[in-house]
Amino acid sequence: MSRIIKAAELKVLVTSEEQIVIPAIPSEKEGTEGFAKGATILEATNLIEDAQAKAADILARAEEEAHQRLQQAEAEVETLRLRAKEAGFAEGYEEGLEEGRQKALAKASDLLSLLESTVEEAVRLRAASLRALEDDFLKLSVFLADKVIRKAVEADISWLKPIIKEALEVLGTVDQMVVLLNPVDYALLQNYQQDLSLTRTKLVFEQDPSITQGGCLIESETGLIDARLERRLGKLAHHLMEVLYDENNG
Repeated sequence: MSRIIKAAELKVLVTSEEQIVIPAIPSEKEGTEGFAKGATILEATNLIEDAQAKAADILARAEEEAHQRLQQAEAEVETLRLRAKEAGFAEGYEEGLEEGRQKALAKASDLLSLLESTVEEAVRLRAASLRALEDDFLKLSVFLADKVIRKAVEADISWLKPIIKEALEVLGTVDQMVVLLNPVDYALLQNYQQDLSLTRTKLVFEQDPSITQGGCLIESETGLIDARLERRLGKLAHHLMEVLYDENNG
């Protein structure tokens, strides 16, 4: 932007680059030319400084006015926005109420589904925990039974006698029955062999290191009876499992 300031016969041009153009002033006398030029430059300088001060003041006032106008425009926009919001709320109250009701129903349905799945998962976890406890109980029961039975067998070998007698009854009238025993049991049962051989069946005791103490295998021409200790403990565990499952299903 350029501004032209007039003072008497002097014209000063102030441009954006602050260039100064001072036209030559004709003088009547040659002796006064230097003084006239000096006075003109001083006056031009003062005019330039005054013009710059006025321009800065005008610019500051313009900026302040622009800022005030901007604040006023923003205030008017906010007022219009609030009015539109109030008008829209009044018109859309019923629609908003129905939408809120539908959202609430949808949320309640989601919560109900979540609750049902949570309950189902809790029931499943409880059942799994009970099954795990039952299995642990069964293992503990078999473990304790094994310890008790083995201890009893070591203290009294006579409990094998009923097993052999029962085998004789099951197998019936056979010519010979071979009883395979642990070497420790074999040595202890020698004293009972005469008592067990009261029938027509020939009873033979043989040693078998693979058989655990307290058990036996009984062979005859009609079949085999597995009375090993592990076999009997397995039957006990199976029986306990059936009892537990029958109670849960009942």
